[in-house]
Amino acid sequence: MDIDLPKSAGIRFAGTQLKEHEAFLLLIRTASSFQRNSFIFNLFSSRCRQLKYKNLQEVYKYLKEKGFIVSGLDYLDNYYYENIGGVLKGICNLDGSFNSFNLCKHPTYKEVRNELTIIAREFPALEITATIYDSCISDDNKKPAFSFLIKDGLLCSTENHLSSLPYEFREYENLNYNHLNMFAKLLSKDIFGTETELLDWCIKRKYFETLIL
Repeated sequence: MDIDLPKSAGIRFAGTQLKEHEAFLLLIRTASSFQRNSFIFNLFSSRCRQLKYKNLQEVYKYLKEKGFIVSGLDYLDNYYYENIGGVLKGICNLDGSFNSFNLCKHPTYKEVRNELTIIAREFPALEITATIYDSCISDDNKKPAFSFLIKDGLLCSTENHLSSLPYEFREYENLNYNHLNMFAKLLSKDIFGTETELLDWCIKRKYFETLIL
């Protein structure tokens, strides 16, 4: 089966809202890179250089080689940990609500299905519906092209399409304290020594209040 999709076809996800730590795990494992440009990320990188890594990108490469970062995603990855502003790309948002966005380039049915299959396999507890539309997500006249259900680690086609809700613009989200906290804890064993050392240092200097894209 192959369906001709336009450039930047819209996709919408829906399901029970994730808890914040579940959203963090989904986003960090589908991150496109660790190249955020901010005080806190520069500090992360400086700590990396004190040990065996040159920078956070080496940490990203290491985590990808170990299978923690999911491979094979071009459409369903996200930019939360990369220095790209204005693009709310990613299956979910920081608060665990599910997202809608445009698939870049000219996606095919097979490509989208393959990436959703990867998501289903890597996140077996995830239960969501994904609908791909025949136009960009901001087009109020868009119609469902096809839909999938992810459940129990499996992907299957479904006729239960998500409704074509009017597009609601969302401001780009900075990583908040909780997500940065979890990110530091993720790296702490190999890089930071203790889970709280780096965070305490940042809080005292109010780095979270000055976080920039």
